[in-house]
Amino acid sequence: CNYKVRGNVPANRLWTFRIETFDRLADASSTVVNFKSSRLHARFADVDIDLNVGPLPAGPNWLSTNDIDDQPIMFIMTLYDSAVATTASFTDLQMPSINRLACLDG
Repeated sequence: CNYKVRGNVPANRLWTFRIETFDRLADASSTVVNFKSSRLHARFADVDIDLNVGPLPAGPNWLSTNDIDDQPIMFIMTLYDSAVATTASFTDLQMPSINRLACLDG
C-alpha cells in the first residue's frame, strides 16, 4: 500500500520515522533498514514532515516498503530531545497524520 505521512511534530532536536513488521520488532538482532530522519528529510514551509511511504519511488521524501513482503506493518516515530515527556497535557499534542492512499491488491 501507499501512505502519506504529513503534518507537524512537537518541538524536538531530531526525529526518526521508521517502518517495522511485527516479526522484525520482536527480533532484537534485526537491523533497521526502513527509516527517515529529520536530517535527511526535504523541508517544506507549511509542515514539519511530508513523507511518501510505499513500494514505488514518490517524491523527494520517499520511504520504501519493498522488503516488507506483504506483512502487517507499524509506523514508529521517535522524537529526540523533546519536551513531550514533561508536557502536562497530551491533548494539545500535534502529531502528523497517516493516510492510506491506495493498495495494489485493492
